[in-house]
Amino acid sequence: MKTQEVLNYMRDEWGQAWRALDDRWHQFRQRSNHALVVFKPTEQQADSEGNDKSAEWGFLPAEMFDLDNKLVVRVEIPGLNSDALEVRVDGNDLVISGEKQLTPSAPVDSGKCFFSEISYGSFERRVALPKRRVAEDSNEANYNQGVLTVEMPFIEEAETSARTISVH
Repeated sequence: MKTQEVLNYMRDEWGQAWRALDDRWHQFRQRSNHALVVFKPTEQQADSEGNDKSAEWGFLPAEMFDLDNKLVVRVEIPGLNSDALEVRVDGNDLVISGEKQLTPSAPVDSGKCFFSEISYGSFERRVALPKRRVAEDSNEANYNQGVLTVEMPFIEEAETSARTISVH
């Protein structure tokens, strides 16, 4: 192979690898944009000098699917009790809020923690619901082993019969 052919080959291969990496990074950013949530510190969470900690970002991944004519939303929210969660529908959004508290005996407070990637404080995660309507009542939420599962039956849209509209 000539030097120019080798250089063209390398440029093409690097270009393909870069585009693949760029596509994967774009997909990751899109998925992360929805799952990233701000955890706002509570009054209890102050450093040793009494200064408030700043808000932290946390990751609450979710999935949504249609299962037997009902909408199912699952959100991973480890480290809470079910009574620390609030679930509501606000317009076209499912809103999950709560507070993840730092326990008094946690090693983060002892000053011997090297790093912590766990977020604490109050949070709110919004999940956009599909255009298909869900029932306003008979919704169920279950929190088990750190996963919140919300089931909402779909409302059957009333079929409209054909009719003639008179013109005056």
